[in-house]
Amino acid sequence: MLDNIAINLYPDRIAAIEIHTRQWMDTLCYNAEAYQRWLTFPGDANPSRLYIDGHRDPSYYYTWQDSIVNRMNKPATVTIRMLGSFNPGNGSGSVTGIYRNDSNATITGRLMFVIVEDSVYYMDSLGGQAKEWHNHTPRDYIPGPLGTIFTIAAGDSVIYTQPFTISLPVRYEYCSIITYIQDTTLGPDLVTRKIYQGSMIKVSQMVGIAEGERSNIAIANVCVRIAANPCRHYVEFEIRLPASGEYAIDIFDAAGRLVNTVEGIASAGEEKSAIWDGCDRPMKRVKPGIYFYRFKCAGYIARGKIIIL
Repeated sequence: MLDNIAINLYPDRIAAIEIHTRQWMDTLCYNAEAYQRWLTFPGDANPSRLYIDGHRDPSYYYTWQDSIVNRMNKPATVTIRMLGSFNPGNGSGSVTGIYRNDSNATITGRLMFVIVEDSVYYMDSLGGQAKEWHNHTPRDYIPGPLGTIFTIAAGDSVIYTQPFTISLPVRYEYCSIITYIQDTTLGPDLVTRKIYQGSMIKVSQMVGIAEGERSNIAIANVCVRIAANPCRHYVEFEIRLPASGEYAIDIFDAAGRLVNTVEGIASAGEEKSAIWDGCDRPMKRVKPGIYFYRFKCAGYIARGKIIIL
């Protein structure tokens, strides 16, 4: 049922982690870090239990879908965007989360990164009768099962990057990385640790992709940089192209929403200045925080980060 909900019904809204234990000698799906994480859950942690955004659901298995859908109707106070890169040749990569606190209060919690694998085929050891496919199976907690204590001030954005590795028998093509922020304090019911928000990115989407962390990118003799970063009132891009042509600079917020687009024409070999006035399409000033740009011209693409003060 969890697979049907997370994969088929709400693939863009649910980031699920299915934790396995040693109860049935489950050596293929079992992960020691996942077991340690499971032991930190409040309340009665007997299987099978469902935790929805840190809230333990006491209902029966067949009612889980209704509980999940009801929980999704509650607004989140954090917006998360994920980026990263992965090299299948050596199995190494890095993943970055951009976290924006949309509330009026400081948030402190445990920041978690978890590599999960889908399509794990498992036959149990009790006579070899039960043959099952498991998804969202945890393979690695980065940097560990307790995560990292994390604080975001009200209205602020924070970027956090973690290196990771994936090696056989885990198949990177079936892996995703989930990040979430979970409250460190038990709720008044003593069985709830609230999750503020979660997000997920497929590792296959990160192959051959690298973020322009320095906002100074050169791709195929295209040079794009920001004159001063962080920026306060406006953003000035300095552009130099190997051939004359039209260009477009798309501006995105931390949630990946398109904010505005700057367009123009640049001459070959000459430095061109392009200005984003710091406004969105309704011509309202954007809030301070982290933004991203994507420069496009004649098949060339460059990406980078903008910090608005």
